[in-house]
Amino acid sequence: MKSSLAILLLIVLLLPVPAHAYLDAGSGSMVLQLLVAGFAGVLVGIKVFWRRMVAFFSRPKNPPRSS
Repeated sequence: MKSSLAILLLIVLLLPVPAHAYLDAGSGSMVLQLLVAGFAGVLVGIKVFWRRMVAFFSRPKNPPRSS
């Protein structure tokens, strides 16, 4: 039962469906902006994560003294 359902789902997903849509010249620019922004977001996320990891594993330079 599961295998026949999986095969049916695969067939439905692989059949081409005509798209009646219009892509203007600005669509390519928008896709490019999305890719650049996504890449920049990933880089900032990695930078923040890396700094937190370094701060977690490093010792403080001047530990507080108790008087």
